[in-house]
Amino acid sequence: MKNYKLLLNTKSKKYPIIIGNNIAKNTKKIIENHSIAFNNCLFLIDKNLNKKEIHQITSPFKKQGIKIYFNSNEKNKNFKTIMRILEILQKKDLEGWIIN
Repeated sequence: MKNYKLLLNTKSKKYPIIIGNNIAKNTKKIIENHSIAFNNCLFLIDKNLNKKEIHQITSPFKKQGIKIYFNSNEKNKNFKTIMRILEILQKKDLEGWIIN
């Protein structure tokens, strides 16, 4: 599967959403290739992801990233979880987020 870029337009900004394979391994490259600029971001990281992969994804963004760990299971895929994520984004005034 190749990567797809969707643009979410709000009144003040445009936000890209990237969907595809090997995104975790190529996070920095994908961000650079799609000219995604941000001062800070939220990493939503599955607790089952190994430490090497987490480091690979987040290390280029140490100064910009806030990490939140969660269980990526069907029980947590709900509106309540979405609202919690949105509250974190709003409280921290975050511009972007990466889910792995």
